[in-house]
Amino acid sequence: MKLNPVRGIAIKGMATAWPEDLLGPAAHMSDDDVYAAILGDNWRRQLTERQWDAERAKNELGVGQRGWTRGTPVGSVELAIAAAEKALSDAGIDAADVDGIFAATCSPSYITSTIAARLARHLQTDAAAIDIRAGGAGGLNALATAALYHSAGCRISIVVAAEVSSKYLAAHDIANALLFGDGAAALVLVSEPAAGEAGLAGAVLGNSDWQGTAFTVPGILPPAAESKVEDYRFQKPDAIYRERLADCWTETSIALREAYPHELAGLSAVLPYAITRDQVSQCAAPFGVGADASIALLAEHGCIGCASPLAAMVAHRQKRRSDGGYVAGETVASLAVGGGISWTGLIWRMNS
Repeated sequence: MKLNPVRGIAIKGMATAWPEDLLGPAAHMSDDDVYAAILGDNWRRQLTERQWDAERAKNELGVGQRGWTRGTPVGSVELAIAAAEKALSDAGIDAADVDGIFAATCSPSYITSTIAARLARHLQTDAAAIDIRAGGAGGLNALATAALYHSAGCRISIVVAAEVSSKYLAAHDIANALLFGDGAAALVLVSEPAAGEAGLAGAVLGNSDWQGTAFTVPGILPPAAESKVEDYRFQKPDAIYRERLADCWTETSIALREAYPHELAGLSAVLPYAITRDQVSQCAAPFGVGADASIALLAEHGCIGCASPLAAMVAHRQKRRSDGGYVAGETVASLAVGGGISWTGLIWRMNS
Protein backbone atom coordinates (compact mmCIF):
# COMPACT_ATOMS: atom_id res chain seq x y z
CA MET A 1 0.00 0.00 0.00
CA LYS A 2 1.20 3.49 -0.86
CA LEU A 3 0.12 6.47 1.25
CA ASN A 4 -0.22 9.96 -0.15
CA PRO A 5 1.48 12.90 1.57
CA VAL A 6 -0.19 14.57 4.53
CA ARG A 7 1.32 18.01 4.93
CA GLY A 8 0.86 20.72 7.51
CA ILE A 9 1.80 18.55 10.50
CA ALA A 10 4.42 19.84 12.92
CA ILE A 11 6.19 17.68 15.47
CA LYS A 12 5.87 20.01 18.44
CA GLY A 13 7.32 17.72 21.09
CA MET A 14 9.58 14.64 21.15
CA ALA A 15 10.94 12.53 23.98
CA THR A 16 12.26 9.15 25.00
CA ALA A 17 11.94 7.23 28.27
CA TRP A 18 14.26 4.51 29.54
CA PRO A 19 14.13 2.00 32.40
CA GLU A 20 16.80 3.94 34.29
CA ASP A 21 14.51 6.99 34.27
CA LEU A 22 11.99 5.05 36.36
CA LEU A 23 14.15 2.50 38.17
CA GLY A 24 17.48 4.23 38.65
CA PRO A 25 20.93 3.71 37.10
CA ALA A 26 21.11 0.01 38.01
CA ALA A 27 18.51 -0.67 35.30
CA HIS A 28 21.02 0.40 32.63
CA MET A 29 22.96 -2.79 31.94
CA SER A 30 26.50 -3.22 30.65
CA ASP A 31 27.51 -6.44 28.91
CA ASP A 32 29.05 -7.67 32.15
CA ASP A 33 25.78 -6.93 33.97
CA VAL A 34 23.89 -9.01 31.41
CA TYR A 35 26.26 -11.95 31.70
CA ALA A 36 25.91 -11.90 35.49
CA ALA A 37 22.10 -11.66 35.30
CA ILE A 38 21.74 -14.52 32.81
CA LEU A 39 24.58 -16.85 33.80
CA GLY A 40 25.25 -16.01 37.45
CA ASP A 41 28.41 -15.08 39.32
CA ASN A 42 30.58 -17.62 37.48
CA TRP A 43 29.73 -16.14 34.07
CA ARG A 44 33.36 -15.66 33.07
CA ARG A 45 34.06 -19.38 33.40
CA GLN A 46 30.89 -20.22 31.49
CA LEU A 47 31.84 -17.89 28.65
CA THR A 48 35.24 -19.54 28.45
CA GLU A 49 33.63 -22.98 28.29
CA ARG A 50 31.30 -21.80 25.54
CA GLN A 51 34.19 -20.12 23.71
CA TRP A 52 32.12 -16.94 23.76
CA ASP A 53 33.90 -13.61 23.31
CA ALA A 54 32.83 -11.23 26.08
CA GLU A 55 33.08 -8.33 23.59
CA ARG A 56 30.84 -10.06 21.04
CA ALA A 57 27.87 -7.70 21.47
CA LYS A 58 29.99 -4.63 20.77
CA ASN A 59 31.95 -6.18 17.94
CA GLU A 60 29.19 -8.08 16.11
CA LEU A 61 25.99 -6.27 17.06
CA GLY A 62 27.12 -2.74 17.80
CA VAL A 63 25.42 -2.90 21.21
CA GLY A 64 27.28 -1.93 24.38
CA GLN A 65 24.51 -1.16 26.86
CA ARG A 66 20.78 -1.51 27.30
CA GLY A 67 18.06 -0.83 29.88
CA TRP A 68 15.96 -3.59 31.43
CA THR A 69 12.68 -3.65 33.32
CA ARG A 70 13.01 -7.42 33.76
CA GLY A 71 11.97 -8.52 37.24
CA THR A 72 10.23 -5.22 38.05
CA PRO A 73 6.61 -3.96 37.90
CA VAL A 74 7.53 -1.40 35.25
CA GLY A 75 6.09 -2.35 31.87
CA SER A 76 5.31 -0.89 28.47
CA VAL A 77 2.48 1.24 29.89
CA GLU A 78 4.74 2.94 32.44
CA LEU A 79 7.42 3.66 29.84
CA ALA A 80 4.80 4.97 27.40
CA ILE A 81 3.42 7.29 30.08
CA ALA A 82 6.89 8.63 30.89
CA ALA A 83 7.71 9.31 27.24
CA ALA A 84 4.33 10.91 26.51
CA GLU A 85 4.50 13.21 29.52
CA LYS A 86 7.97 14.38 28.54
CA ALA A 87 6.91 14.94 24.92
CA LEU A 88 3.87 16.98 26.00
CA SER A 89 6.10 19.07 28.25
CA ASP A 90 8.53 19.59 25.36
CA ALA A 91 5.63 20.71 23.18
CA GLY A 92 4.10 22.95 25.86
CA ILE A 93 0.73 21.32 25.25
CA ASP A 94 -1.83 20.22 27.83
CA ALA A 95 -3.04 16.63 27.62
CA ALA A 96 -6.65 17.86 27.72
CA ASP A 97 -6.13 19.36 24.25
CA VAL A 98 -5.06 16.07 22.65
CA ASP A 99 -7.51 14.59 20.13
CA GLY A 100 -5.90 11.20 19.52
CA ILE A 101 -3.39 8.80 21.06
CA PHE A 102 -1.76 6.19 18.82
CA ALA A 103 0.28 3.61 20.72
CA ALA A 104 2.38 0.69 19.50
CA THR A 105 4.04 -2.18 21.35
CA CYS A 106 5.01 -5.80 20.81
CA SER A 107 5.22 -6.39 24.57
CA PRO A 108 1.93 -5.31 26.19
CA SER A 109 1.39 -5.57 29.91
CA TYR A 110 -2.09 -7.04 29.44
CA ILE A 111 -3.59 -9.36 26.82
CA THR A 112 -6.82 -7.52 25.97
CA SER A 113 -6.47 -4.05 27.48
CA THR A 114 -5.37 -1.22 25.19
CA ILE A 115 -2.13 0.55 26.10
CA ALA A 116 -3.42 3.74 24.45
CA ALA A 117 -6.47 3.86 26.71
CA ARG A 118 -4.36 3.32 29.84
CA LEU A 119 -2.14 6.15 28.71
CA ALA A 120 -5.19 8.35 28.09
CA ARG A 121 -6.59 7.60 31.56
CA HIS A 122 -3.29 8.52 33.18
CA LEU A 123 -3.14 11.77 31.22
CA GLN A 124 -6.79 12.46 32.06
CA THR A 125 -7.79 13.11 28.48
CA ASP A 126 -10.86 11.95 26.57
CA ALA A 127 -8.83 11.63 23.36
CA ALA A 128 -9.42 8.74 20.99
CA ALA A 129 -7.14 5.90 22.11
CA ILE A 130 -5.94 3.53 19.39
CA ASP A 131 -3.46 0.66 19.59
CA ILE A 132 -1.34 -0.38 16.61
CA ARG A 133 0.08 -3.91 16.38
CA ALA A 134 2.52 -4.59 13.54
CA GLY A 135 5.57 -6.15 15.17
CA GLY A 136 8.72 -4.12 14.69
CA ALA A 137 6.90 -1.92 12.17
CA GLY A 138 4.35 -0.84 14.78
CA GLY A 139 5.96 2.49 15.68
CA LEU A 140 6.13 3.67 12.07
CA ASN A 141 2.61 2.40 11.41
CA ALA A 142 1.38 4.38 14.40
CA LEU A 143 3.00 7.53 12.99
CA ALA A 144 1.49 6.91 9.54
CA THR A 145 -1.93 6.20 11.06
CA ALA A 146 -1.79 9.40 13.11
CA ALA A 147 -0.97 11.40 9.97
CA LEU A 148 -4.03 9.94 8.22
CA TYR A 149 -6.23 10.95 11.16
CA HIS A 150 -4.76 14.45 10.96
CA SER A 151 -5.79 14.58 7.30
CA ALA A 152 -9.36 13.86 8.44
CA GLY A 153 -9.62 16.47 11.19
CA CYS A 154 -7.43 15.44 14.12
CA ARG A 155 -5.60 18.56 15.33
CA ILE A 156 -3.28 17.31 18.11
CA SER A 157 -2.10 13.76 18.66
CA ILE A 158 0.43 11.74 20.59
CA VAL A 159 2.27 8.90 18.86
CA VAL A 160 4.06 6.59 21.27
CA ALA A 161 5.88 3.27 20.97
CA ALA A 162 7.11 1.30 23.98
CA GLU A 163 8.82 -2.05 24.42
CA VAL A 164 9.86 -4.19 27.40
CA SER A 165 11.55 -7.04 25.54
CA SER A 166 13.70 -7.96 28.56
CA LYS A 167 10.63 -9.54 30.17
CA TYR A 168 10.50 -12.07 27.32
CA LEU A 169 14.07 -13.35 27.48
CA ALA A 170 14.56 -17.09 27.87
CA ALA A 171 16.83 -18.43 30.60
CA HIS A 172 20.47 -18.68 29.46
CA ASP A 173 19.67 -16.94 26.13
CA ILE A 174 22.79 -14.78 26.03
CA ALA A 175 22.42 -13.64 22.41
CA ASN A 176 18.97 -12.06 22.77
CA ALA A 177 19.81 -10.75 26.25
CA LEU A 178 22.73 -8.79 24.82
CA LEU A 179 20.67 -7.55 21.87
CA PHE A 180 17.38 -6.39 23.36
CA GLY A 181 16.73 -3.38 25.55
CA ASP A 182 13.59 -1.65 26.82
CA GLY A 183 12.46 1.87 26.08
CA ALA A 184 9.81 4.20 24.71
CA ALA A 185 9.56 7.21 22.43
CA ALA A 186 6.76 9.71 21.90
CA LEU A 187 5.98 12.46 19.39
CA VAL A 188 3.37 15.21 19.72
CA LEU A 189 1.90 16.11 16.33
CA VAL A 190 -0.01 19.34 15.65
CA SER A 191 -1.83 20.28 12.45
CA GLU A 192 -1.31 23.98 11.77
CA PRO A 193 -0.92 26.24 8.72
CA ALA A 194 2.53 27.34 9.89
CA ALA A 195 3.80 23.78 9.43
CA GLY A 196 3.76 24.27 5.66
CA GLU A 197 5.29 21.26 3.87
CA ALA A 198 6.18 19.48 7.12
CA GLY A 199 4.55 16.14 7.80
CA LEU A 200 4.18 12.78 6.10
CA ALA A 201 5.86 12.92 2.70
CA GLY A 202 4.83 9.36 1.86
CA ALA A 203 4.85 5.77 3.05
CA VAL A 204 4.74 2.23 1.72
CA LEU A 205 3.37 -0.66 3.80
CA GLY A 206 2.96 -4.36 3.24
CA ASN A 207 3.64 -7.88 4.45
CA SER A 208 5.74 -10.82 3.32
CA ASP A 209 5.69 -14.55 3.79
CA TRP A 210 8.46 -16.32 5.68
CA GLN A 211 9.73 -19.71 6.73
CA GLY A 212 12.01 -21.01 9.44
CA THR A 213 12.19 -19.96 13.09
CA ALA A 214 11.62 -16.26 13.81
CA PHE A 215 12.50 -14.08 16.81
CA THR A 216 8.76 -13.92 17.50
CA VAL A 217 7.41 -15.20 20.82
CA PRO A 218 5.44 -18.32 19.75
CA GLY A 219 3.06 -18.79 22.70
CA ILE A 220 -0.67 -18.75 21.99
CA LEU A 221 -3.17 -16.50 23.80
CA PRO A 222 -4.79 -17.20 26.08
CA PRO A 223 -2.24 -19.71 27.37
CA ALA A 224 -3.43 -23.31 27.05
CA ALA A 225 -3.18 -25.90 29.80
CA GLU A 226 -0.20 -27.47 28.05
CA SER A 227 1.59 -24.14 27.52
CA LYS A 228 5.07 -23.79 28.97
CA VAL A 229 6.97 -20.73 30.17
CA GLU A 230 9.41 -21.19 27.29
CA ASP A 231 6.54 -20.65 24.83
CA TYR A 232 6.44 -17.00 25.94
CA ARG A 233 10.06 -16.16 25.38
CA PHE A 234 11.93 -14.90 22.33
CA GLN A 235 13.22 -17.58 20.00
CA LYS A 236 16.62 -17.83 18.36
CA PRO A 237 16.07 -17.16 14.64
CA ASP A 238 17.50 -19.70 12.25
CA ALA A 239 19.42 -19.06 9.02
CA ILE A 240 16.33 -19.53 6.82
CA TYR A 241 14.41 -16.79 8.62
CA ARG A 242 17.40 -14.44 8.82
CA GLU A 243 17.93 -14.73 5.08
CA ARG A 244 14.27 -13.98 4.36
CA LEU A 245 14.36 -11.03 6.75
CA ALA A 246 17.41 -9.61 4.97
CA ASP A 247 15.63 -9.95 1.63
CA CYS A 248 12.60 -8.17 3.04
CA TRP A 249 14.73 -5.24 4.20
CA THR A 250 16.06 -4.92 0.65
CA GLU A 251 12.56 -5.16 -0.82
CA THR A 252 11.24 -2.47 1.55
CA SER A 253 14.10 -0.16 0.63
CA ILE A 254 13.45 -0.66 -3.08
CA ALA A 255 9.70 -0.10 -2.65
CA LEU A 256 10.25 3.20 -0.83
CA ARG A 257 12.85 4.49 -3.29
CA GLU A 258 10.76 3.55 -6.33
CA ALA A 259 7.61 5.11 -4.89
CA TYR A 260 9.13 8.45 -3.86
CA PRO A 261 12.27 9.33 -5.87
CA HIS A 262 11.53 13.07 -5.78
CA GLU A 263 10.82 13.17 -2.03
CA LEU A 264 14.06 11.31 -1.30
CA ALA A 265 16.24 13.56 -3.45
CA GLY A 266 17.10 15.85 -0.52
CA LEU A 267 17.23 13.19 2.18
CA SER A 268 19.18 14.11 5.33
CA ALA A 269 19.19 10.84 7.27
CA VAL A 270 17.87 7.29 7.40
CA LEU A 271 16.51 6.26 10.81
CA PRO A 272 15.53 2.58 10.60
CA TYR A 273 14.41 0.04 13.13
CA ALA A 274 17.84 -0.85 14.50
CA ILE A 275 18.68 -4.50 15.18
CA THR A 276 22.43 -4.57 14.54
CA ARG A 277 25.01 -2.01 13.43
CA ASP A 278 25.65 -3.81 10.13
CA GLN A 279 21.92 -4.07 9.40
CA VAL A 280 21.47 -0.32 9.98
CA SER A 281 24.44 0.54 7.76
CA GLN A 282 23.22 -1.77 4.99
CA CYS A 283 19.76 -0.25 5.23
CA ALA A 284 21.10 3.31 4.87
CA ALA A 285 23.64 2.62 2.11
CA PRO A 286 21.25 2.63 -0.91
CA PHE A 287 19.95 6.06 0.13
CA GLY A 288 23.43 7.59 0.13
CA VAL A 289 23.12 9.18 3.58
CA GLY A 290 24.09 8.23 7.10
CA ALA A 291 22.18 6.57 9.93
CA ASP A 292 24.28 7.97 12.77
CA ALA A 293 21.36 8.51 15.18
CA SER A 294 20.17 4.91 14.85
CA ILE A 295 23.67 3.48 15.27
CA ALA A 296 24.35 5.62 18.37
CA LEU A 297 20.96 4.68 19.82
CA LEU A 298 21.66 0.99 19.27
CA ALA A 299 25.03 1.22 21.02
CA GLU A 300 23.55 2.93 24.07
CA HIS A 301 20.16 1.19 24.39
CA GLY A 302 20.20 -1.98 22.28
CA CYS A 303 17.38 -3.07 19.99
CA ILE A 304 14.22 -1.47 21.39
CA GLY A 305 11.76 -2.99 18.95
CA CYS A 306 9.04 -0.88 17.39
CA ALA A 307 10.10 2.14 19.48
CA SER A 308 13.43 2.26 17.63
CA PRO A 309 12.49 4.46 14.62
CA LEU A 310 10.68 7.05 16.75
CA ALA A 311 13.52 7.11 19.28
CA ALA A 312 15.96 7.63 16.40
CA MET A 313 13.95 10.66 15.26
CA VAL A 314 14.28 12.10 18.77
CA ALA A 315 18.02 11.35 18.83
CA HIS A 316 18.48 12.92 15.38
CA ARG A 317 16.87 16.18 16.50
CA GLN A 318 18.84 16.24 19.75
CA LYS A 319 22.12 15.73 17.90
CA ARG A 320 21.35 18.43 15.36
CA ARG A 321 20.50 20.90 18.11
CA SER A 322 23.55 20.04 20.20
CA ASP A 323 25.74 20.61 17.13
CA GLY A 324 24.14 24.00 16.61
CA GLY A 325 22.25 22.80 13.57
CA TYR A 326 18.56 22.99 12.79
CA VAL A 327 16.30 20.26 11.42
CA ALA A 328 13.59 22.52 9.96
CA GLY A 329 12.93 21.45 6.39
CA GLU A 330 15.02 18.30 6.64
CA THR A 331 13.64 15.10 5.18
CA VAL A 332 14.26 11.81 6.98
CA ALA A 333 13.35 8.28 5.98
CA SER A 334 12.70 5.29 8.18
CA LEU A 335 12.15 1.62 7.54
CA ALA A 336 11.02 -1.25 9.73
CA VAL A 337 10.64 -4.96 9.11
CA GLY A 338 9.39 -7.46 11.66
CA GLY A 339 6.48 -9.21 13.28
CA GLY A 340 6.45 -12.15 10.90
CA ILE A 341 6.59 -10.19 8.52
CA SER A 342 5.09 -6.69 8.37
CA TRP A 343 7.12 -3.97 6.69
CA THR A 344 6.91 -0.19 6.40
CA GLY A 345 8.94 2.52 4.73
CA LEU A 346 8.15 6.12 5.65
CA ILE A 347 9.36 9.61 4.72
CA TRP A 348 8.83 12.58 7.06
CA ARG A 349 9.59 16.23 6.45
CA MET A 350 10.70 17.86 9.70
CA ASN A 351 9.53 21.21 10.99
CA SER A 352 11.86 21.79 13.94
